[in-house]
Amino acid sequence: MMDGGEQMIGMTGWMWAYMLAWLGLASAVLGVSAWAFTRWLDGTRRPIAGGDRALDELRERFARGELNEVEYRERRRVLESDAYTSH
Repeated sequence: MMDGGEQMIGMTGWMWAYMLAWLGLASAVLGVSAWAFTRWLDGTRRPIAGGDRALDELRERFARGELNEVEYRERRRVLESDAYTSH
């Protein structure tokens, strides 16, 4: 005769579902944390707010020798002008 004690030992369908859901959530949190940490270690972080991608690109092109100093200064002046930043 079963006295209900057997139910306490085994896992019901809902218990499995809850366990798998928590396992999935924990795996997702760990995965995102690991991804963020490796990006941080890589130095490939991008600023969330602020920073100017156009100026960064201009500096990189100048450093690679794609622009001479006159072109660099002229383009930087345009990017830093009020007319450009007010858009």
